[in-house]
Amino acid sequence: MNGSEQNAIILLAAGESSRMGQPKQLLQVRGKTLLRHAAEEALDSLLGPLVVVLGAFEEKMVAALEGITYDRLNNDHWQEGMGTSISTGIQHVQLTYPDCRGAIVMLCDQPYVDAFLLEKLVHTYHRSHKPIIASAYKGTLGVPAYFHHSYFDLLAKLEGKTGARKLIQAHSQDAGAVSFPLGGIDVDTPEDYTMLKDKIAREDGG
Repeated sequence: MNGSEQNAIILLAAGESSRMGQPKQLLQVRGKTLLRHAAEEALDSLLGPLVVVLGAFEEKMVAALEGITYDRLNNDHWQEGMGTSISTGIQHVQLTYPDCRGAIVMLCDQPYVDAFLLEKLVHTYHRSHKPIIASAYKGTLGVPAYFHHSYFDLLAKLEGKTGARKLIQAHSQDAGAVSFPLGGIDVDTPEDYTMLKDKIAREDGG
């Protein structure tokens, strides 16, 4: 991989977490909020600029990201669905970082995403030359996912609740995969959070 190559990382953090009953982005895991963990792993990958798309609870999210270098975007249409946040993020990348080779779309409620996985997505692109490299878990392909810049225009047209996964499915012939079994662990409900804390306690020997 060319050391000067830039690949933006778009971190989606605009939702209101209605099923959780509180902002899941701010839940604590191993002493950090899920949002801060995701942002730090993105930066640790050294792949390129970090773009964080915010919406609900924006000021609380900004406070949780204090000291982190990132491009702050507000999605005024976040209530319409994730597609609007992806579109907001990718349009910013197109305008601000026109030389970006690609972009990774990631969420902040997958606590096992780390810098190594993000790097592996890009490395897999360079080996396979498939313009989409998605994470494989639970029998499907999803995020985090890398998109070559040839897909930026399609990402920019996403709207409503149409997320990256549907775009990956619609263009499966262009998609490669990185195995990420732990990608199926996310935090949408209080029960999910309880199970995650129990799992981490077991991992930590607690």
